[in-house]
Parts: sequence; C-alpha cells; structure tokens
Amino acid sequence: TSDYLEASALAADGTVYTTTSPGGVYALSASDGHELWSYERTLPDDLSLCCGAVNRGVALYGERVYLGTLDAHLVSLDAATGKVIFDVEVAPHADGYSITGAPLVVDHRIIVGVAGGEFGIGGFIDAVIDPADTRRELAAALEVLSTKRERLRPRRHDNLPL
Repeated sequence: TSDYLEASALAADGTVYTTTSPGGVYALSASDGHELWSYERTLPDDLSLCCGAVNRGVALYGERVYLGTLDAHLVSLDAATGKVIFDVEVAPHADGYSITGAPLVVDHRIIVGVAGGEFGIGGFIDAVIDPADTRRELAAALEVLSTKRERLRPRRHDNLPL
C-alpha cells in the first residue's frame, strides 16, 4: 500500500500511545498491552499526497493526545477516553496542505508543521495554545515564503472551544 508508519510510541502514566497509518491512534495498557481505546480519523477521498499516507505520531500534553492529520487538521483527544476534545482545520487540504509529522509541545503550545510544497504552495508552522484552562489560538509561529514569494498570513482558529 502507500500507507507508511514512521512513528515512535509514547508512554505516560501506565498507558502507551501509538499511531497507525493513515490516521489512527491507539491507547494500550503498559502492563498487559490490552487496548484501552482507539480513534480512527475519517479522511476525505480528495487528498493530495506526494509521497504516500505517512503518519509520524502524536504528542502528549497534560490530559491530552494531539494528532496532526493528512487533511491538515489538529485533533485533540482526551488521553483517558480517546474522546475528541477539538478538531481544528490548520490549512485547507483541498489546496494541497497536509500534516504528516507528529505535533510538538513547546511552552504550552502545540506546534504543527504543515506540508504542501510539492504542490506549488508554501509549507508553514502553526501553533495552538491548549493548556487545560485556556484554549486560546496563537497566531502562526513562523511564516515562510511560498514558491510565488507571497507571505502566508496567520489564520485564526475561531472554532476552538473556549
């Protein structure tokens, strides 16, 4: 198939979190390996992927598991139940954007790198603040020039719960 898994499992508080391609997350008991919960992302049929459906893992922060998706969304899952806390579009997948890398947590910010350079658009890095008590959007952490030398503008993610 054209699905690839390039992720390392993460462990915290007796639970191991791992991913499957193209967009699954599993929480397993570290003591006996039984499945605690799973999440499977339903992806649109019109994805533009240059190099296959790659998944490179999740990030953990507090009581949350974060997943970047091939349709360029950032999904926050409850670490204990797998319930979706929020699902925000970081960039429009119809324009060729995708997220294949694992999110990174830095100083209360969930950082995602958005790909798409293979399709004549510029990739970029975006950050969302999501500590348990705020959930405020942060303007794009960095801007990069697109192949047309036009600057990408930071977007607001107004559908984050307050």
